[in-house]
Amino acid sequence: LMSKISRIENPVGPAISIGLEKAFAPLKLISDHKKESIDLFGHLGANNRTIILGGAGTGKTTLMKSLVLNVLTKQTRTDLDNLIPVFIKLRDLSSNNYSVEQAIIAAFKKYHFPGADNFINSAIDQGKLIIILDGLDEVGLNRSNVIQTIQRFCERDDVLNHKNKIIITCREFSYKTRDLNDHIK
Repeated sequence: LMSKISRIENPVGPAISIGLEKAFAPLKLISDHKKESIDLFGHLGANNRTIILGGAGTGKTTLMKSLVLNVLTKQTRTDLDNLIPVFIKLRDLSSNNYSVEQAIIAAFKKYHFPGADNFINSAIDQGKLIIILDGLDEVGLNRSNVIQTIQRFCERDDVLNHKNKIIITCREFSYKTRDLNDHIK
């Protein structure tokens, strides 16, 4: 799993693969509310829900893969290091008509994780996950269904004693409707 997450593949041209740690350059993140630069790890540690907006090709997905790698290798130097990162492509969630929980379980089962159902349900109930929902702008006509799926998961998470970290990525232009503002602040 780690080797697939920590590599960037060249989608056009020769088949080369570059380690994420060599290809990733830290990004400057700007808070939408305060219009000032923020530290990603500090922000995620202080907030349970975040949406990462940016233009096409600005590195949103790469930033999230870097986050997963940093959490797995305990490099955030925050309480994030004690959580379990899960990277979900919203395009896959949508095409399989999954709930967020089902998408997480499917991701674990893909790598033959034994007892994924029980493990994930327990981890969710204990607030042990960093759930990255990547590419809201890539779900096409299923967007309203995907939004409702995310909202339902957030509502379930709201009643837990320990909340999970939820991060959504989307192209800035595709988020003008701000359809998750009630759940992602």
